[in-house]
Amino acid sequence: MLKNLARMKHALTEWAIKESMFDDAIFLTQKEWNDRGEKLHNDALMVLVIDGRGLFSLLNNGCDTTEF
Repeated sequence: MLKNLARMKHALTEWAIKESMFDDAIFLTQKEWNDRGEKLHNDALMVLVIDGRGLFSLLNNGCDTTEF
């Protein structure tokens, strides 16, 4: 399962970089995420952190689509 997760991370990263959507978004491991003290998704194997980026607005608000 972790091998498939790594492949998915790589594919998503490559796609997002190609589309100029990542800026400085990062993936955090479960330990790194829990060290932040987050209350949601604290059992996830990996979390994509997109705090305040264009991708955040697109995925969460759906209103900044003209930016892309």
